[in-house]
Amino acid sequence: MVARYNLWFNVIDHWYVKLFWVALVFTVLTELVFLCMTLRFGRKELAPSLTQRQFTLVVFTGLAMMLIACALIKQLVDDVLYIDYFHVSELRGPGLRGGAGAAARHAGRYLAR
Repeated sequence: MVARYNLWFNVIDHWYVKLFWVALVFTVLTELVFLCMTLRFGRKELAPSLTQRQFTLVVFTGLAMMLIACALIKQLVDDVLYIDYFHVSELRGPGLRGGAGAAARHAGRYLAR
């Protein structure tokens, strides 16, 4: 989303999406810090049996898989403004937050409000 500067600033050219883009720059920077910290310190806790090289390969493979999944869903939804972006982020939920079905439980809690 951050890489689509031309779309946000020249094609759509609205103050809200420009502000959203600026917020996403800080979000991406934070995610890069988390990625670096995970690569540097996460292996001993997450995958102690792997070498650092293997762990780095696993992390980047997972990252590539998520980028492909997000691109495919974006193409299927045809969402130029990324309104459904936040729903796509739930793809990472089951593996990182509470096991299988976590995304469904979160959606159920949200809908129950």
